[in-house]
Amino acid sequence: MERPNAPQAIGAGFIATVLTTLLPFGGPALGLPPIDFAATLGALVNGGQAASPLSGAWWSGLTIHVVAGTLVLPLVYARVLFAILPGRPWKGATFGLILWLLSQVVRMPALRLGFFGTNAPRPFLGAIAILIADLLYGILLGWISGGGGTAERFAVGHARRAA
Repeated sequence: MERPNAPQAIGAGFIATVLTTLLPFGGPALGLPPIDFAATLGALVNGGQAASPLSGAWWSGLTIHVVAGTLVLPLVYARVLFAILPGRPWKGATFGLILWLLSQVVRMPALRLGFFGTNAPRPFLGAIAILIADLLYGILLGWISGGGGTAERFAVGHARRAA
């Protein structure tokens, strides 16, 4: 199976980032806490305090989130991890699970929220919400970026059926 090329991975990363950035705002409808990735990551440049919406720190957090999700993570997936991740249909989901684990043991403590967000207001539900977002990101990244022409075969097959 051929790994995704850089443009495929970056395009997929952009789409996955946009969709998973919007997803957590619907969390309260499912009983999950709302997660503002920009405010949370803005804490890295705001003395550990969550950034107020549309503040300079919030925009910094949004920039970190978009650059990581659109450029850094897709290129790591395509260039480094794609060849070693297990299972053809599960590569993206496995990548999402790895991202979630890293976020819980590295990012959350760095944001002073403790391992797995134990110092957050609703730690279990917050960890579940982030798990859903990271799994969705990985699945979208893997599916859209393809690898081995998966996305192209899907588009061609769909076009042939429609004709």
